[in-house]
Amino acid sequence: MNRLSKLFLSIACSMAFLPCYAVNRENRAITVLNEQDGFCTIKPIDGMRVNPATMPNLTQKENAMLQELTDRMALKNLVDTFSNLADMKDVEAQVLLFTDSAEVVSYHGIQETSRLKGRKVLAERFGAFLDRFDVVYHINGQQVVKLDGDKATGIAYCQVVLIDMENGRKIMTTQGVRYEDEYVRQEGKWLISKRTSHFEWSDIKESEQQ
Repeated sequence: MNRLSKLFLSIACSMAFLPCYAVNRENRAITVLNEQDGFCTIKPIDGMRVNPATMPNLTQKENAMLQELTDRMALKNLVDTFSNLADMKDVEAQVLLFTDSAEVVSYHGIQETSRLKGRKVLAERFGAFLDRFDVVYHINGQQVVKLDGDKATGIAYCQVVLIDMENGRKIMTTQGVRYEDEYVRQEGKWLISKRTSHFEWSDIKESEQQ
């Protein structure tokens, strides 16, 4: 294994074990808690920049490859964090993953069903929607991104399970969703500037969950 492969593996391992999320509402940044050496440290996750000065032995090409890997992992983490926070119904933290003027458009099939703009509107509508359900459960799948400096686009797939009560019965709705995203790096953090949600299919049935 060459030195660059070892470096990539080290970064992948360090980012793979960052399961706990926290919100610093004072500077409106999302951070993660990483337990290391018996104590917790807080580090940004949304758009880290590689500092060549800390890696003097890497070539310019290697630094570019490292930056691309870091960006791709940060964008995957951004999408997964959105789903985790939805499951926890933590809307206040969830909207911080978007830019101030972000737009979210939803389609069911070919029909546009909603168009939301701005964090305040997103928080209101996300909260009202999630409050309807006893259980919200996202399972994220593949994500493909195209990087362009401090901007990027991506497509991510997700299966969503929603459980609520109707006439004394638990009803489970399972949806297949494809997200078409636009991302932007602001102040070193990757954020969602636009999300188009395509609800491709839906299955509704009575749940046997106890």
